[in-house]
Amino acid sequence: SFIPTLPSQVDTAYRARTLALGGNFLAMGSYPSPNHSGSSSRVLLFDVSNPNAPVYLRTINMNGGSLRDLAINGPYLYGMGDTFSVVDLTNPSATIGTLFQNFNGTERAIAVAGGYAYVAEADSREDGLIRIYDVSVPSQPKWLGDHAIYDATGIDFTDVLVYGSDYLIAITPNRDVTVIDRRDVNLLVNVGLLDIPNFEAFRGRVDGNTLYLAGQEGGLAIVDLTNPTAPQVRLVNTQGFSRGVDSAGSMVALADGFTGVSFVDVSGAAPRIAGVQSTNGNAWDVVMHRSALYIANETGLSVIADLATPPTVKTSLITITTNGAGTATVTGAAQ
Repeated sequence: SFIPTLPSQVDTAYRARTLALGGNFLAMGSYPSPNHSGSSSRVLLFDVSNPNAPVYLRTINMNGGSLRDLAINGPYLYGMGDTFSVVDLTNPSATIGTLFQNFNGTERAIAVAGGYAYVAEADSREDGLIRIYDVSVPSQPKWLGDHAIYDATGIDFTDVLVYGSDYLIAITPNRDVTVIDRRDVNLLVNVGLLDIPNFEAFRGRVDGNTLYLAGQEGGLAIVDLTNPTAPQVRLVNTQGFSRGVDSAGSMVALADGFTGVSFVDVSGAAPRIAGVQSTNGNAWDVVMHRSALYIANETGLSVIADLATPPTVKTSLITITTNGAGTATVTGAAQ
């Protein structure tokens, strides 16, 4: 099914490009592109209590300029862009808490864990800067400090993910994967780097010890994080320009641009494309929720309902020998 974004719900710059899921809430925001489309602070909120039939609840203006990332942690929605904004989703009349700081650049990505928000800063210092906020009281975020992950310039992270209780995974097209030890909030330490040849990572998703990466010039990278200081990678080529990824079991869904959603089976030693589904637009982000897959495709929300891995059919040879008396002997077995 497809739920179009209506003009009454958003502003003219809005493009459905970013998804965040938490509990029974699904938030769909925008993302600015180089041609300035998508420069919106609006977020559409859906109730996904019934995963196959999302219900639009309301539009939230995060007061943050051009949003670039969203996160839901508990009942709170965090929006990152030109400012840091947070709102209580359980209270429709709640005041949006916004933290304005005189920072240069923009804030591009966010991960929330353990009472802290880890934010990737971009378009200023370009040294892989991670900004940390205290969100132990979510409605009153406090800036704690900035941490440059690299000495070099030209490095802006496009996504930040939590990995276990000790690490962050920071993603950037020109260095792909950086593993950061976050055990000391006052001293973030770069402990691992994986630069994937001919691949430009944009967003990712952690599932257990595996990191899935969407490559903005196409393709899926599968990274083994069992040893965080020495990540290992496998690559799958796809047809589109991927922007978002999610997984459930052995099936990975990749938002693959105008191609739609590419499904990749990662159960075997050689991952393979299991199928492609058109999604009525330019697929930018995907989220799996129980039996459903949600796709932000610029013009609205596409929903693939009752998503499940198909059964495996096993066969074996059966030999039937008949005789003139009308009886038969069966040898072999069938499953």
